[in-house]
Amino acid sequence: MDSSWYFLRFLQQLDDSIVDTDVMRNLMPVDVYVGGMEHAIMHLLYARFVYKFICDWKGISKDDLMAREPFKELIV
Repeated sequence: MDSSWYFLRFLQQLDDSIVDTDVMRNLMPVDVYVGGMEHAIMHLLYARFVYKFICDWKGISKDDLMAREPFKELIV
């Protein structure tokens, strides 16, 4: 499960908080995710769940483009 949100934690290198909504708004979603078929499919399933949970938890509206998907494109 830890690898399902590293792309968000990477944005918070100097802070103990889980995520910063302002930083997320500026840097998310990730442009391209590259991975093998099996790895990418399962990883994306967990990453989407964690991402949507954090967006709900932080009160980011589902109408906000950033809250829709964590990755714009998948390359397998």
